[in-house]
Amino acid sequence: YILDHYFAKEVDLFHEVAQVAMFLSVACSIIMGLSQRSGDFIVATIFILLKSLAFSNSKEELTPLHAEILDQLPRQLATALSKFNLDGQVTNYAVCPSCHSLYAP
Repeated sequence: YILDHYFAKEVDLFHEVAQVAMFLSVACSIIMGLSQRSGDFIVATIFILLKSLAFSNSKEELTPLHAEILDQLPRQLATALSKFNLDGQVTNYAVCPSCHSLYAP
């Protein structure tokens, strides 16, 4: 097995706020056992909350730093999982429905 990809995490290159937002969405999804669709909802909700509550100012537009942080946030759970290298390396096999034998691709 090649395990090098587990030790180089792309998430380390992101701003701390983006890291926390991604971690929150990934942790909620994994701990609660949510589906992909529910995980995408959590990711989108975190994005909207950060954009509307934390970074909005009634007098000004987003600062360049806030815009950069929002650009770093994923829009789907699969993207957040990939930033933590949690998406895995999967090989799909065909299974015979009658004898349950596995067939490699």
